[in-house]
Amino acid sequence: MNIVTTRFGLVQASESDWIRIPEGLVGFRSFTQYVHLLDPVVAGLTWLQSVTAPELAFGLIAPPLAVTDYQVELRAGDRAALELDDERAALIYVILNRAPGGGLTVNLQGPLVINPARRLGRQLVLTSSRYAVRYPLEGQATDHGRSLVSLTGGRSPKMLVLSRHRDESIIIGDDIVITVVDIRGDKVRLGIAAPIEISVHRQEVYEAIQRENRQASRLEPQDARQLENLTPPGFRRDPSRRPRSEGE
Repeated sequence: MNIVTTRFGLVQASESDWIRIPEGLVGFRSFTQYVHLLDPVVAGLTWLQSVTAPELAFGLIAPPLAVTDYQVELRAGDRAALELDDERAALIYVILNRAPGGGLTVNLQGPLVINPARRLGRQLVLTSSRYAVRYPLEGQATDHGRSLVSLTGGRSPKMLVLSRHRDESIIIGDDIVITVVDIRGDKVRLGIAAPIEISVHRQEVYEAIQRENRQASRLEPQDARQLENLTPPGFRRDPSRRPRSEGE
């Protein structure tokens, strides 16, 4: 099948090679079908190209090309959504972005996990604040634990306000229970019991990943190919390569 793209022209990919992301990426929920393309110039760089939106594509690299100690814990809901029996079979990528002042960053807090056997993918929103949403690939990076996340301003939507004491709960629907676990000063710890298919995220992290995805979707190949000038040894130029799908 011929797939029209704005970055790589016409790309041929069999429907059996498509990657389905049933929930879409954060900020792009309506786009669920992609092909995974090898970059024609830089080894180690790949692209997640939408099948239905020619202009929508994300540059991807494997985490070890950015950091050496990256770890992702797949929850039961993630494994179920990916139909993944063995976590070792999963492919993990981080999304490239262009830094405001030039250079490249990767989103370590919103990795993309792919089950190659089932051709299924899912973008995770990591609950740990260890990793940054915008981690620079060159120069002296900040501590992974200091995620570059800012709270969004604006007016909050109308909401139901309830008073609860420690160990008291509220129930949402029939199967989501939120319990006040601890109260210390102005900080409240909540316990959330929800079905495994329900994703629970901190709002500021989710919104930061959403903004980062929207910006990353505008990354152009000429910007992403700055990778070959960086120190990680995984990147090299190969002029003989051409755009092709991962399954070719």
